[in-house]
Amino acid sequence: MLRATNKLVLIASLASLAACGAPVSNEVDRDAIAKEVEAKVGAIVEAVNNHDAEATSQFNSPDYEFYSHGLPNVVGAGAALANNQSLLSDKGVSLQASNVRVEVAEAGDLAIYSADYSWSFTDPATGQVVPEAGNWILIFKRQDDGSLKVFRELASDTPMAAKE
Repeated sequence: MLRATNKLVLIASLASLAACGAPVSNEVDRDAIAKEVEAKVGAIVEAVNNHDAEATSQFNSPDYEFYSHGLPNVVGAGAALANNQSLLSDKGVSLQASNVRVEVAEAGDLAIYSADYSWSFTDPATGQVVPEAGNWILIFKRQDDGSLKVFRELASDTPMAAKE
């Protein structure tokens, strides 16, 4: 026959063993992450339209890379800041995004933002502000501090619709 203290120890031991096999709930709120990504891209667009290179660059990870048609790749946070400073010195620059889609990995460690973009900039040859439209993809990666930052960015222009 077990004594009362031995019963308590046995019950506690069995409870501990049962807890070891119980699945740990690490459910990821993918909708919340998608909203966080959309808000961050909204802040990026706002910073671009305010010609604020530092505010734009704060969303980039240290191992950030940017790929765009006809331009050299931008690799690293320092290069991204320099690139943004150069681009945003153009007062003709403006940016809008539409048809936004955000996909979040099941683990919540990666998120892909894709959208159509409308971009205006000053043509150095003519001095005129010209429009461009295209596809924009930003890949966010969870950082060691828990934040999501832009890890990779791609922009590719598409033909403009004919003006009537």
